[in-house]
Amino acid sequence: MFLHNYKYSLKVLLKNKTLIFWTLLFPIVLGTFFNMAFGNINSEETLDIFKVGVIDSVEYKNNTVLNQVFNDLSNNKSDNYLFDIVLNDEEELIKDIENNKIIGYIKVKEDIKVFIKENGIYQTIFKNVVDQIIEYQSLYENVFEYEQSKYQDIYELKLIGDKLEKLINNTKSNINDTSSNNMNVFMIEFYTLVAMACLYGAILSIYVVNNFLANMSKKGARISISPIKKSVMLLSGLLASFTVQLFGILVLIIYTKYILNIDYGSNVLNVCILSFIGSLTGLILGLFISSIIKKDDEFKISVCISYTMICSFFSGMMGITMKYLVDKKFPIINYINPANMITDGFYSLYYYNTPERFYFNIISLIVYSIVLLVISFVVLRREKYDSI
Repeated sequence: MFLHNYKYSLKVLLKNKTLIFWTLLFPIVLGTFFNMAFGNINSEETLDIFKVGVIDSVEYKNNTVLNQVFNDLSNNKSDNYLFDIVLNDEEELIKDIENNKIIGYIKVKEDIKVFIKENGIYQTIFKNVVDQIIEYQSLYENVFEYEQSKYQDIYELKLIGDKLEKLINNTKSNINDTSSNNMNVFMIEFYTLVAMACLYGAILSIYVVNNFLANMSKKGARISISPIKKSVMLLSGLLASFTVQLFGILVLIIYTKYILNIDYGSNVLNVCILSFIGSLTGLILGLFISSIIKKDDEFKISVCISYTMICSFFSGMMGITMKYLVDKKFPIINYINPANMITDGFYSLYYYNTPERFYFNIISLIVYSIVLLVISFVVLRREKYDSI
């Protein structure tokens, strides 16, 4: 019975032109327009070596921790080579920063102060480096004070000082560029497009669930009074919609990768995993919308499309600026935005060598899906009808 209903549901879905348009054709058409409009824009940004200023002073020269880390970061033979240092007096450094010769400078007195002209990615990196150095320096000082309080013998204190000095001299900066590619912000639009297509799978499951509900369709009324097990009917229909959805996502990824030359990274398995879970999330989203909204198909589908487009907008479909703004000002939105989870998952595969960010998005999608699934089943189990 399960297999029979699965085949029947599959045929019904494939014959519905409206569903096929929104889930299969619309993302491909939209992707083609994206490529025509923005295909000649290749906004690639690399992490270039930049220049920073340091006020030449006795305090700077005596600051062992700062010197050690800065020497490592400004050594062009080091793996951590990040910037070049301009050593000068403050007056000259102010001129340099006004003429954009340096992105900022530091002043070392009793504490370390950072001066920058404007905000930007390099200025942020520079400030974070200095903040990290200050933390390390504070840690060393606290350790020395603690050890000093335990020992009073001059010889023992000298040994402690020698050990700390050796530790400082062996200190290496822990700043690495974990990216594997140049950053092409044009890719974000297409990753968001795939995310949108995944969530559009909700339209298919809305159609299936509405046909299952007695108060939404004549077929649902017949199912509710038939001896057929309702769970078998629902699950087979949802599996059919999931099959159509996965096929559509596969076609979209092949089209964008081989026709539009969109780079999804080299890890094909993770691309498949993300596509699978993203499609499953879309399916569950449709189940959730159908269970909590007591309206007809058209209203539910309009809610689904509106929600998906809002999520896609915040994820960077209309430009990476919005994604950056939300990440910066309202990060909580993207933590509950399924389109952003999928987009960010694809982006992490393309841009980063490390898998942590990818797995974080996968786990977030799974948690999001489980929450919606639990709510949906609780609501559906409570469905009762006075008359059919």
